[in-house]
Amino acid sequence: MTDSSPSRATGPESWGGRPIAWWHELTFPDKVRLFTAALWLTSLLAFHPESVLDAIAVLALLAVIALLPRHPRITIAIGLAACLASGFVTTNLVEAAHLITLFAIFLTGGYALARGWAVVAVTIYSVAETTCAIVWNASSVALDTMTSFVNGFLDGYSGTQPGASDIGGGSVSPILAWTFSVLLSILVNGFLVAFGRAFRVNTDARRTIVRNEALLERVTREQRIARMIHDSVANDMSVVAMLSWRLRQTLPERNATDTNTDHTAAARDGIIDNTDAASMLDTIYDRSHHALDRVHEVIDVLDGRRTLTDTEKTTVDTDDTAIPLSARVEKLVEEQDRTMTMLGMNGTSHIDITDDTQPSQAVTNTVLSLMEEIYANIVRHAAWNGSEDGNENGIPVYSLFVTGTRDVIRVTEINRITDEESHVVRGTRHGKGLDLHRSAIEALDGTLNTSAQEGTWTIAAELPLR
Repeated sequence: MTDSSPSRATGPESWGGRPIAWWHELTFPDKVRLFTAALWLTSLLAFHPESVLDAIAVLALLAVIALLPRHPRITIAIGLAACLASGFVTTNLVEAAHLITLFAIFLTGGYALARGWAVVAVTIYSVAETTCAIVWNASSVALDTMTSFVNGFLDGYSGTQPGASDIGGGSVSPILAWTFSVLLSILVNGFLVAFGRAFRVNTDARRTIVRNEALLERVTREQRIARMIHDSVANDMSVVAMLSWRLRQTLPERNATDTNTDHTAAARDGIIDNTDAASMLDTIYDRSHHALDRVHEVIDVLDGRRTLTDTEKTTVDTDDTAIPLSARVEKLVEEQDRTMTMLGMNGTSHIDITDDTQPSQAVTNTVLSLMEEIYANIVRHAAWNGSEDGNENGIPVYSLFVTGTRDVIRVTEINRITDEESHVVRGTRHGKGLDLHRSAIEALDGTLNTSAQEGTWTIAAELPLR
């Protein structure tokens, strides 16, 4: 028995891709923790604890690094206090762990703390560390750096200028040393905070983009579902309502007290054409059944039992992608024109689609869906007096033009309109269909324009194929 399921990738690309994917899934504080933990292990290889106090101090600082991503606000406060305390243990290992921990604290602080609290933390720690170093001779990298720089400068100056060794007594003033050390510490630690803050801004921006994309996808999905319901249910029900009304108009009037009207005799007398009536009833059944199927499909989408894309493929007859667009359009126009004739609305349809017209599935669905909406709007709004020839003063009720080339597809329809909607669908809420189709067409870089001037309605859509 052959297993047709896709096999797992086991090659070098998979081995290299998994760690990279795992790294990208980590948050910035987690990455800082891993990096500084690696630095901590490296420092253990270079230096060794000289006493139990060294080991306790180093392990305490490691615990601060480990807890930073999980509880940053509390751990930062505790960690800064631990760094101040470790400054009184002046061994190489503790000083290295001290610097590594500060590096992790301020990077994480810039990411996790509000800007004001981060500035306060940097300022207080810089002042406290420098004060402890000057007053109690604790360790301070900023003070050591500043003192070494100034003493080196003075030593060099005294070597080139005879008698200059007496300047300042050959030492740095404690007040100046404290001031410049605090400024240097604020500068370095502030840079780390700013670096972490930049990552936070970038993370927030990416999260905002993801939320907006999710919201856009949700809105788009809801619009597609609304368009599906409108096209398949509202349009079908409009036709059903019009056919039912049309069929009812062919029935003879019956007195309320007369229960013996012979409808078979009436049909035999020409009042009802049985063939036309059967065709109307068949169409009513087909449209009602189609609308019911579409409602069930939409419910399946909402329940998650099927995807919206799979459902849209069955909205129009586009299951077989080998069928050219011209054949699909001709089939749709033939069916819709036949229905319109049953309704007593005769019109003209012109199709001119070249063989090299090869739209995508999305464009095809959009074009056919728009055409169904156009026919539904003709039923609802076209000027029509219900005459037997289906014309309005000798003019076709509607004129439809569909053209397609290798670069563009155009759909244009013209019909007369009145100030009042059809009495068959009067009182029914509608008017959002074209807005839904306009959104779908514009999403494909197309255009949909409508106009109503001097009693004539015109709709023109254009969809590019390149």
